[in-house]
Amino acid sequence: MTRLVGRAAFAVVALGLIVVGAIVVVALGVGVPPPATARPSTPTAAVASATAEPTRSPSPSPSASPAPSPSPSPIVSARGNIAVEQPHAGARVGSPLTAAGRARVFEAALVWRLVDQGGRELAKGFTTASVGAPDFGTFSFPIAFRVTAETAATVEVFTNSPRDGSVDELVRVPVTLLP
Repeated sequence: MTRLVGRAAFAVVALGLIVVGAIVVVALGVGVPPPATARPSTPTAAVASATAEPTRSPSPSPSASPAPSPSPSPIVSARGNIAVEQPHAGARVGSPLTAAGRARVFEAALVWRLVDQGGRELAKGFTTASVGAPDFGTFSFPIAFRVTAETAATVEVFTNSPRDGSVDELVRVPVTLLP
């Protein structure tokens, strides 16, 4: 019986030493390579002796094609419920121009106008987004116009208040109309 107890005690002590050893190895990082982010990013230098042949540098690899430039951000209404993604502010556009974006509006109903700098209405209409509030829907519509010279204008996309019909939420996009 004492022999069995002695062997059990030895096994427990040996197992304890193995666990403690494993903890020390993990804590000290012995035998474990450091994470890739912890390594310094210094290039490996080639060492040349006076009798060795000159070290050739590797030929340059083809460069990746440049990343496309980000498209301009949409113009968003004050409360964020209408975003016009096209045309971009300052765009030079011919007829018909396309207005597009997304909206989260009551019954998906949107009104639009094209006005010149003097406030003269060149075109107007209404459209609907693909879904109404509380979800965002998409919209896209053409605007036909006629000008005889380059004309500074503004595309307006808005909602009317169901309470009193006033303009409720508005996005204005400045553009230049081309004849």
